[in-house]
Amino acid sequence: MVVLLLLLLLYFCNLDSMVIDNLKRNRPVFDLEKLSKKLVAAAKQKNKSSLQSFTPLQSSLVPNLDPPPLPATTLQQQQQQHNTMPKKQSIKNQIRNIKRFLNRKGAELDESIKTDQNRKLKALEAQVQDNHKKEKVKKLAIKYHKVKFFEKKKVLRKIKKFTKALVAMDDSSDSAGKKKMTKDLEAAKDMLLYIEYFPKESKYVSLFVEDEDLEREERSAKLRKSLLELAKKRKAEEELAASKKASTTHLRDYDDDEVHGGEVEDGDTFFLQKTK
Repeated sequence: MVVLLLLLLLYFCNLDSMVIDNLKRNRPVFDLEKLSKKLVAAAKQKNKSSLQSFTPLQSSLVPNLDPPPLPATTLQQQQQQHNTMPKKQSIKNQIRNIKRFLNRKGAELDESIKTDQNRKLKALEAQVQDNHKKEKVKKLAIKYHKVKFFEKKKVLRKIKKFTKALVAMDDSSDSAGKKKMTKDLEAAKDMLLYIEYFPKESKYVSLFVEDEDLEREERSAKLRKSLLELAKKRKAEEELAASKKASTTHLRDYDDDEVHGGEVEDGDTFFLQKTK
């Protein structure tokens, strides 16, 4: 700090003498080029003195946080292992490879190997068909979702209307009208079943589209009738599967308390003894 003050004092002393000299010689008071050079020299001198007083930390005291480099052999082994890893083959490629294998070496193979390869081939082909079936069902569900949604709303309104009308009818009401209302309610329920349990793999045939061509309308009515039977069949199958699943959910793999012939299994009667 003292050195800096002395430098500034010398600088201003030199500046005053320079100003007086310039006034005597009728020159400009400040020479910008010289002034800038002096300022730069003073700044360099200051930075040099501050750097000389600075002592950097020893490199041995600073920890090295970088991980040690892997040897070249390890990197090569990792690359070879990555390149030689078996890739998962698609189902089509597996089918093609098995067929090629059987065509080339079918005569030389044992019957057990042939049987095993044919069994794998049939399982893969069945899996391909199952995937195509699922894809088709998904596309049809997306395509007819909107139509089914609006038709279901119409049918639910009809069911609500007919149910309300039947409740409002008394025993003294017209029996013919009551029968007709009951028949209409059953038809509406069949429509709801048709929409909810329509065959997944078939194109949806709308309930509320009327064709001007009578023959075409008759064919559509017959088709809807056959599709309704398929929907009823699907409902029965799903209900049966659900009941089987519900009946087996409470079963356990084993039962320690199973009784055979009035005696507890394994003769374990500790927990059956009455406390005094």
